[in-house]
Amino acid sequence: MSQRRQCLPIKFEMIEAMPELPKLAIPDYNELSGRFAEYAFSPENGILHYDDNLNPCFTSYTEGRGSEMVTWGILAIGEKLRGRDAEWLSSTYSTFFNDRVGIYLNSAVGERIEYWYLFYVNILAGAVMRTLYTDDKQVYKRWMSSADAMQKLARKVNYNFNEQGFEFNNDRVFTVKDIYRQPDSIAGYGYNMLFTAVHSGEKKYLDEAIHALKLYQNMQENPWYEIPNGSAAVLAATWLRSKGYDIDVERIIGYVFDHEKGPLQVGEWNGEEINGLMMGWRGDDRESALSSAYSMETLMPLQFLLPAVRYMPCLAASIGKYVLHVLANFQLFYGRGMKAIYETKPGTCASIPYEKLEAERDGRSPCACGDFFGHRSVYGGGYVMWLDAMVRKTEFNHVPALDISLTDWLSKASYPTFTVYNPYEREVNVSFDIAKRWQDLCPQLYREGKLHNFDIYSLDEHRITARRLSDKVAISIPGKSACTVVLLPGGSDIEAVDGWAYAKGIPFDFSYKKDLQVSTNKK
Repeated sequence: MSQRRQCLPIKFEMIEAMPELPKLAIPDYNELSGRFAEYAFSPENGILHYDDNLNPCFTSYTEGRGSEMVTWGILAIGEKLRGRDAEWLSSTYSTFFNDRVGIYLNSAVGERIEYWYLFYVNILAGAVMRTLYTDDKQVYKRWMSSADAMQKLARKVNYNFNEQGFEFNNDRVFTVKDIYRQPDSIAGYGYNMLFTAVHSGEKKYLDEAIHALKLYQNMQENPWYEIPNGSAAVLAATWLRSKGYDIDVERIIGYVFDHEKGPLQVGEWNGEEINGLMMGWRGDDRESALSSAYSMETLMPLQFLLPAVRYMPCLAASIGKYVLHVLANFQLFYGRGMKAIYETKPGTCASIPYEKLEAERDGRSPCACGDFFGHRSVYGGGYVMWLDAMVRKTEFNHVPALDISLTDWLSKASYPTFTVYNPYEREVNVSFDIAKRWQDLCPQLYREGKLHNFDIYSLDEHRITARRLSDKVAISIPGKSACTVVLLPGGSDIEAVDGWAYAKGIPFDFSYKKDLQVSTNKK
């Protein structure tokens, strides 16, 4: 008898409350990605510009000028993930490193930065290093300097990030208003320390990560301010749990999947489902936060929540269902819904999603619109490029295969790993291809540009379920459940070390012969 699972699915109240199927079909993210890149990378459209040293620059809005790491980093990684040449973008990377402080900042000018920006910038800096500069010693040296500067800052403020940000030029914290305090920044700090520990092998950073995440999980109320910190903590928490550390993964994910005091949107606005979309920030009050969602904040968490399934497959069904709704409902930011959505700038930059969705504006509901300095979101659209690689079509529109290893920045090397959630009552059989990027990452799985001689390993059953396959991946998924599989080189020997399984020296099963979790329900 097949031992399908060694742990029962972990469920979350807000995810369970979502419909099994979204009203909207999932759009073609390959098409959306191509349209975005064509427009954004054409200088005549005013989004791409160059600094005095001819480095390509981008800002978060279509109307912006200057250069921001939180946009450039997303676009550079996106171009690489979808199998394109990103070399033309790479020269800008070093301009975000502040030599005086020894840390990555969002802009080459100015040393005053909000905490959520600071740790998000460094999260992206690490992801860029893993994607574009895997063997560059100078880049690695800069990263280690940035990690040490973050650690120095954490100790200076006694790990209390309940301020708005830090002025490195004046060596002091700042807070303009109490509503701008960002206590969840300890989570972003913890992730950055774990990233450094994994890629340096130095235990002191691991100790910092554990300390930070325990402070985060022990906060009495949901400390959410902006979603990057909290979502990064999910991946860090699952990695640590897989290593046996006492980290409350369910509570940390619960901060993300929280509609009452956190960022998650659920329900409908005038007949349009908003399930899975994310609020932008804590807001002046809860009512204002609940009345809007943001495009960048909606897609950004996927790079962390999907790889979390690698380390805890019992999260696959909940995260799979959540992502299904995100993929279907994100098109509201393009003004597309069950009906045409009211837009504040219709007909302009149509290949770039709006920054924001409001429950009501000008007596119309919902409304696709801008925020602060612009209308269309370049960094939100940049994440669509990532989805081009991460979301793989199958025979069923609402049963995509999700790549959960491509953005696992905590892994030094990976095999292609996918989770497929089936929202239907019946079993479905699906097949899919994988992102072109894997030809560079795992050339041993290819022959003449096609998948060749690979085995399928089930993370649910902890065993190889199909051998010596070629071309597309094909699997069956029982109704109302998820399957998570790894593609291994055909005939690989499997070695178990401290609960992790390895093939040819690369870890791929992080709960090997472990009972990770009993069934539980969390908000």
